[in-house]
Amino acid sequence: MNIAWVMATRDRHLCVERVLRTFLDQNYEGNIVLWIYNNSREAFELNMPPLPENKKIILQHQFKDSKTNDFYENVGFIYNDIMDQLPTLKEKTGWDIDAITFTEDDDLYLPIHTKEGAKGMKKARGQDKFAYKPFQSYYKTKESIQLMHNVFEPSIFIDYEYITHPETRMRETSMDYHFGWLQPLIDNNSLLVDEEGVPTLIYDWSGEIPVYKLSGSGDNSVKNYNNYKFYSKAEKSILTPISEEKAKEYYKIN
Repeated sequence: MNIAWVMATRDRHLCVERVLRTFLDQNYEGNIVLWIYNNSREAFELNMPPLPENKKIILQHQFKDSKTNDFYENVGFIYNDIMDQLPTLKEKTGWDIDAITFTEDDDLYLPIHTKEGAKGMKKARGQDKFAYKPFQSYYKTKESIQLMHNVFEPSIFIDYEYITHPETRMRETSMDYHFGWLQPLIDNNSLLVDEEGVPTLIYDWSGEIPVYKLSGSGDNSVKNYNNYKFYSKAEKSILTPISEEKAKEYYKIN
C-alpha cells in the first residue's frame, strides 16, 4: 500500500524538523511520501540524509492559491488547494497512492504510525469503509501523557479515491476545516474507529515547541488564521531533522 503524509505548514521550522525525523523513523516497508506544503512567503530548504527507495519527500512552496493567485484566508482554503492537487502525487512520486493521512506539523508520530495505518486501512476496506483510526491516541501535556479517545484527525488514514473525489472538500474555516471530509464519513458509518487499533499519534499540547494552536482559540474566523500567521515566525531557512536521540525522548509514552 502506497501512503502519503500530507502536511501544510507555515513558518514552523522546529515543528517541521521534528516531523522530518519521525518520517525518517517510520518502519513501514511499503512506499511512503511526505508532501510538505509550505504556505509561508519565505522558502526553505531541506538538509536530509539519503532516503531509502521506499521514502520520498516533496517540498512545495505555495503562499497563494495555485488557481486564482488569491491570498489564503483560512486553513481550509489552503487544504482545498492541496486536495485539488492530490492527483499530481502519482506524477510526483511514480506511485499509485492508496491512502493519505493529514499530518499536523505540531504533533508527533511514532515509528509504527504508517505501518499500523496501512494495516487499519486494509481492515477498513474489508468492511467497505473509506477511512480508519485507532479508538485511542496519546495526548501529551506538560504534566503527563495519556491515552484518550477523541477525533484526533492526524490519526486518521483515508482512502485516496474518497479524498480525491470532486465532492470531497474541506470546510473553508480556520479551525474545524477537516470536518468537511470527515463528517460525511461519520454520518455514513464509513470511518472505522477500531478499538483494537494501536495508538500511534501523540497529540502534543505540551508546549515544548511554542506554537499558536488554532484549535485552542475556539474561533473559526479569519482573525484566528491571521493570529496563526502573526505568531508563526521561522528563524531558519535550512531545515534538518532532529537527532535520533532527541526523537527517542519524544517517543517515550510511559
